[in-house]
Formats: sequence, C-alpha cells, structure tokens
Amino acid sequence: MMLRYRLLESDGDILKVNINKVNSYDDEYAELSVVEVTDTIQSAIDTLENNCRVIAARYNDQTVMCQIDKIYYIESIDKRTYIYTKDN
Repeated sequence: MMLRYRLLESDGDILKVNINKVNSYDDEYAELSVVEVTDTIQSAIDTLENNCRVIAARYNDQTVMCQIDKIYYIESIDKRTYIYTKDN
C-alpha cells in the first residue's frame, strides 16, 4: 500500500511524502531528497534518529515538535487547537 502526502513547510514550500507499506521491519528505511536541509527537515531527521513520537505544532509562527509523552491534553476552541503539556 502506498500513501502520499503533501506537507507545507513554514516557509511555504511543499514537501511530498510517500509512504510505502512493507512486510518486514528489515525492509524499513527512510530516504529524503531535498535541495536544502531546512529547520523542518532537520526536525524530521531528528525525530527519525531518536525514534521519538511527536506532534508538529505552530507556536509563535514557528513549527515546533511536541513530544507525545509530555502532552497533558489537547483541546479545540473556535477552530484553533491547543496542546497543553505537563511542563506548562
């Protein structure tokens, strides 16, 4: 099964993501084809390297990665979503 996504980066560029379902963990790999390693791309690389489960969120006009295990709760008010963490 092939899943296709188009992700919009903070600078307005669109990154195409293809996910191909494989039958074995031995067949898993990630390959990125980029012109430049932007902050968003670096965040994705860091997430893959650390095997860390995160949610991408916007905070003060920047994309930030929020670790799932630090989320206390998420709510949506007036078409805006708020993420509350255990730290704040």
